[in-house]
Amino acid sequence: MLDRYYQAAKMTGADVIMRITSDCPLIDPAICARVLDLRENHGLDYACNNEIPSWPHGLDCEAVRFEWLERAAEEATKPFEREHVTPYVRSHPDARSKNLATSDARLVDNRWTLDTPEDFEFLSALFEKLPSGPDAYPYLIPLGIVTQNPDIRALNSHLHGAHHRPGEPLE
Repeated sequence: MLDRYYQAAKMTGADVIMRITSDCPLIDPAICARVLDLRENHGLDYACNNEIPSWPHGLDCEAVRFEWLERAAEEATKPFEREHVTPYVRSHPDARSKNLATSDARLVDNRWTLDTPEDFEFLSALFEKLPSGPDAYPYLIPLGIVTQNPDIRALNSHLHGAHHRPGEPLE
């Protein structure tokens, strides 16, 4: 996966690469923009919103400078670092990085990703209640739905502690 990201970024001449995963169908573009701004405004090599979980798992995004993606592609030797995109950068002591956290304690115990059959049930029930199009993008919309419908939230609630960083296997 690391090499695919590197080759695509190299081919397109990207300076900064935003990574989101296809198992996160509720990704909020505004949160992605905040992660990009965090990286840019602080001159960081890497920024994310899940280094210390505080958002719902499923709103995960990362931004990495091309130079660090290239360095990872050239220097990463561990199979886990090669199989995934950012572990090399995340763990490198020279990489300037920062996490975008939220102080809203209601968020961290929500699981909005698609890794298990229970997640599929949860997302299917949630999508029945979501508005269509851009009106559904802000994370406060699904949060309101699961707050008002605890039966939906309960569909995968036993997995709420199963936060993981992008590329890491579920526990």
